[in-house]
Order: sequence, then C-alpha cells, then structure tokens
Amino acid sequence: MAKKWKTTRSGGSITHVSEGGFIAREGSPEYTHHEFYKNYKPQAVTSWHRGSPAELIETERKLRQAEE
Repeated sequence: MAKKWKTTRSGGSITHVSEGGFIAREGSPEYTHHEFYKNYKPQAVTSWHRGSPAELIETERKLRQAEE
C-alpha cells in the first residue's frame, strides 16, 4: 500500500507530509535551524548530577528506601 503525501512549497522550501503525520522538509529556510538550536543546551542533560557514580548510587538507594 503506497502512502499518500501532501506537498507544499513556500519561501524556498518544500514540505512533504505523509498520511501518518511524518514531516520531511527540503531546503528549509535558515531561520528554522536557528529556532531549533537557540534552545539546544547539551550541558542541561548532565546538570542535575555532578557527583561521582558512588554518590549517585547512594542517592538513588536513599530515594528508593524513602518510597518504601
């Protein structure tokens, strides 16, 4: 069964949308990339814990004991 795609062209880019909701863009404007990366903060992933692995294990053990 072939999927049907809806294609739109605007501002120098082509956007394809499938029946299932998948969106593919070709030649997207530069501002799209800026919108994506302006909030990209890779350091935020590790900012919640800066201790050693042993401290992390101990903290997790205490949290599990408190829940029981």
